[in-house]
Amino acid sequence: MKLIRFFPYSLKAKIILSVGSLITILMFGISLYITFHWQKLILHHQLQNTQELTKAFSIPILDAMIYLENDNENYEPQLRAQIQDFSKTVEHISYIMVTNDENQVIVHNDITQYNQIVTDTIAKLQNKNNSMISMIYKHPKFDWIIEVAQPLKIAGKRWGNLRIAIDAEPIRKEIRMLFIWMHIFTLIVIIITLSVIYYLIGKMTNSLHDLVSNIDKIDLDSDEFQDKEIKNDEIGYLTHHFKALELRLSQSHMQLLDSQSQVFRAEKLASIGRLAAGVAHEINNPLNGIRNCLYSIEQEPKNKKLRNEYINLINEGVGHIESVVKKLLGFSRHSKPNIIPVNLNTLIETVLHLLSYQMEKKGVSIHKKLKHDLPLITADHDLIQEVVMNLLLNSYDAISDEGNIIIQTGIVDEKSIYFTVEDDGEGIPEEQQQDIFDPFYTTKDPGEGTGLGLSVSLGIIDAHNGKFEVESEPGTKTVFTITLPIERNYEYTID
Repeated sequence: MKLIRFFPYSLKAKIILSVGSLITILMFGISLYITFHWQKLILHHQLQNTQELTKAFSIPILDAMIYLENDNENYEPQLRAQIQDFSKTVEHISYIMVTNDENQVIVHNDITQYNQIVTDTIAKLQNKNNSMISMIYKHPKFDWIIEVAQPLKIAGKRWGNLRIAIDAEPIRKEIRMLFIWMHIFTLIVIIITLSVIYYLIGKMTNSLHDLVSNIDKIDLDSDEFQDKEIKNDEIGYLTHHFKALELRLSQSHMQLLDSQSQVFRAEKLASIGRLAAGVAHEINNPLNGIRNCLYSIEQEPKNKKLRNEYINLINEGVGHIESVVKKLLGFSRHSKPNIIPVNLNTLIETVLHLLSYQMEKKGVSIHKKLKHDLPLITADHDLIQEVVMNLLLNSYDAISDEGNIIIQTGIVDEKSIYFTVEDDGEGIPEEQQQDIFDPFYTTKDPGEGTGLGLSVSLGIIDAHNGKFEVESEPGTKTVFTITLPIERNYEYTID
């Protein structure tokens, strides 16, 4: 049977899929963790910078407010000038404003915001505590900003609040690019990792493929073994043990063939023993005729005409004996497999001739339905002859005196033929039909059978890629049907 090498769920695919999925999940998980961690660090760093910037700028603002208040001057123009100068020196400032304790804008870099009351979240939080407040949020006008509110107080007196907002969009772009590049790097690492895994798994599966190919090439009938390169890894370890297994299988196969040959030989000798009476009768009759001819010649040694006539009869008797002995030797000899064109009808006629004396003695009627134009088959003549002999003897034992045996041949299709052996014996009980092909299984009395006939016949038919079927109706009939291919296409040969 040819091994199908396409596996929709192959070991290679499973490993790549499972390991690839695991690596992908882990790498993207690590990538997201690093990205969010870096994002947190960047935002924290930017927030600290904004806080330090706000603290540093709050000092000159507070000094100016104290100085101008002591001089009873309006400090709004001075603060506005400081804010404008500071905005020019620091990048990405969205706005700077100073509010009083009532959250009213005193100074703003946008003149339109003067005297406005601020009511946002930071303003509400400033009313509850006097500490620095920092927030990152989306402003309705400036989009995302980082804002820090620093209380302006000294010696227990509070002068108001300084609020500085920094545009967070550049930071967001930086974080976005960080996210993109991190994922690109992750994809590159995943692709490289999976490529390496694919290459390594490919080498492993190729080694397994080579091992399977060597398994397919095993020929147990040959003493030669495939040379296999043994690598210094787990696959090499497996290959080493496979070579040892191959050797053990070959040895076991040879032992099995030897045992099988002995079983076939034993069954054939048992069949010959059962033919002994018929063969003795076939030889005894012409021997008696030869003896009578010799006696007559002795009585009239000078009768040349009678002598020549008896000599011809003696030659004819000797020829008949020679023919019987040749048929018996041909059936009993132990020969190597010989696959030749076989005429199944002729083979059946030969076996029937060997069994004719026994059949006649028991009164068995043989009904032949042999198809005349039956094609030749390529088979082992002696083994097929043994199958026919075994089936006929099996039917002979199953029927009573004056029973009937029908042997028929025919064509199944253009590739195979069949023959059947049917008897009207007692049949085979249904519960025993599954056991009849077991070696040494028999329902006969001790000494009347080996129990190997059907088992051996099944082995022979299997070796010829044929089919062996049995149909039995207890008390009515039993039919054995053998189907054989016309052309030789054997998986193995039985010796």
